[in-house]
Amino acid sequence: MTGEGVAPTRTRLQRSAPLVLLVLTALAQAGVLLLTFVMGLMWVGWTWAAALLQAVLLGGVLLVLVTRRSWLALAVPLISAAISVGLFLFFVNVEADAACTSEVREAAAQVKPLPGTTVTFDGEVEVGCIARFTVPASKTASVIPHYRREFTRHGWEIAAEESDELVATKDRIRMIVMVPGGAEGGLVVIEADHNS
Repeated sequence: MTGEGVAPTRTRLQRSAPLVLLVLTALAQAGVLLLTFVMGLMWVGWTWAAALLQAVLLGGVLLVLVTRRSWLALAVPLISAAISVGLFLFFVNVEADAACTSEVREAAAQVKPLPGTTVTFDGEVEVGCIARFTVPASKTASVIPHYRREFTRHGWEIAAEESDELVATKDRIRMIVMVPGGAEGGLVVIEADHNS
């Protein structure tokens, strides 16, 4: 026999490919959607909404491709994840940086940092400007007194003071200096934004 006229048989793997494809892609896309949703707890704004929307829409495209038994469906979660990551990076680099306005940066620059430290402000959407730096544990007790003197010297009004936190305002700007671990810490966090 030459095999002419015999229909080719499909292997078990080929028959189950659409089911495997459906399960793999649906789980992957559900993961992208869930991760994008959970990231929204710290990521707000139109970029998050766009990332969530594209994850849902590409989930619909995925279902169409799976029903057509197209192996292209495997690419959908990868494309969706890439779009979500791209929108998140755009958010971090553009929207968050814009939250730290030049007016706030200039006001914060009036206050000299603790000797031996460098303070660089970055933007965070819900905070405005934020700087984090560490000091030796032996110097943490001098952080709040140093910034109290600096604020007073530059005409800032002390709005609140505790052993591990100092709040000062000037014009429409508010700065908060925090030493989260107290005298045993080493981390210093400074937030600066428009006074609300």
